[in-house]
Amino acid sequence: MAATIRIPVTWSVIQWAIAHGEKGNAQLAKKYDLVAWKTPKSDHDYPTFKQLQNFSRDTRTPFNYLFKETVPNEEHTFVKFIRQFSAQKKAPTFTGKKLLNSV
Repeated sequence: MAATIRIPVTWSVIQWAIAHGEKGNAQLAKKYDLVAWKTPKSDHDYPTFKQLQNFSRDTRTPFNYLFKETVPNEEHTFVKFIRQFSAQKKAPTFTGKKLLNSV
């Protein structure tokens, strides 16, 4: 049986992913033990690698962002536009080519 890999995460990054994601805190709390992630008492309270993969998909956050120590800084305005559009319309985000043609 394979060993379970647990990953320490920074709570501020998790909060950022929830705030910028497509699912709300209530929906994610049903699926993930966010309280344990926020205040881990042991290594067992950290999310597994697989849980982080699923969390990344659920919040539409790039997977590598979850490993950062600080909140990601999205400098490019087109990234903010995509997140805004996606949140407003609840539709799939633009591809890069469509986005460039619409600007």
